[in-house]
Parts: sequence; C-alpha cells; structure tokens
Amino acid sequence: MKKLFAILMAVALLCTMSVTAFAADVATTGNTSADLTVKYSSGSKVHAYAATIEWGSMEFTYTSAAQKWDTENLQWTTDGTAAWSNAGTVKITNRSSQAITAKFGFTAAENANGVTDITVNGAAIVADGYSIASADTGAATGTAQTQTFSILPTGEYTGTNTDAVKVGTITITLE
Repeated sequence: MKKLFAILMAVALLCTMSVTAFAADVATTGNTSADLTVKYSSGSKVHAYAATIEWGSMEFTYTSAAQKWDTENLQWTTDGTAAWSNAGTVKITNRSSQAITAKFGFTAAENANGVTDITVNGAAIVADGYSIASADTGAATGTAQTQTFSILPTGEYTGTNTDAVKVGTITITLE
C-alpha cells in the first residue's frame, strides 16, 4: 500500500509542475530577411614551367691571320689577326609563371682542333647562368619573355679542313 501511495503522490506532483515554453515570432504576412555574409580565402597557385629553345646555325668559320710574303727576309709573316665569324644565336622564350635560369655548357669533342670553349654574348660563360624573367607580369594576361644569346667558339682553330666538322657540343640546362 505504501508503494501505491508513493506512486500516486509522484503523479500528483508531476501534474502541479509548470513548464515554460517560448514561441518564435512568426510573421503571418510580409517578408523576413537574414544577412548574407562572405569572406575571401585565397586558393593556392600552382606554378607551371614552359620554355622553348630555338637554335640558330651553330656552324662557324675561323679565318686565320693573313700571311704576307716578306721580300726582305724571304719568309711568310702574319699580317692581321685571326677571327671567328658567323656568330650563332640561341633564342630562349619563357612562358612560365616563374623566372627561369639558362645555364650554358660546352664539351669539346675528342679532336676539337684547338676549340676550347664558347662565349655567350661576347664573354665567358657565366657559371650561375642567365636569368629570363617570368611571363607573369601581374596583369590579367602575361607576356612571354624572350632572350637571344650570341654564341662564338673560343680558341685558335688548328684544323685545315674546309668542310664543317664537329668540334664539341653545347648544352643548355633550364632551371
């Protein structure tokens, strides 16, 4: 009986408790609105590299110093200086989103006939290479960057053949 009485009392107490409920304001007519907010998050850039190398003729002519007959000493003497002619060109175009570096190298052939190296733009090869600017100019559309290099052999050519022969290999490495 005590159990039954306890259960009845618990039910009675539950009935006397109040619960507060809130209703949302609901418009029955008209419009409702909410603020739309956005924020910017920069996406990552993926760099791309593209370059072209256009080789001009790499066939050169070595003209030795002129020889003049010395009528007093009865011998040939040098009159003038030897020279390389027909400078070759290499054109490199950078279409990359980053600057690139062109590094030149020369490997003499087994029988280079006195050719020891090359010059680039009239000077010894720059070991650190030659920088070619990025095609990304910061504008909506970029501009390909082109640089042309002048190439000449160095050394005193000792061959006597009048047909072109291989005396070495020029290598360009793009970084």
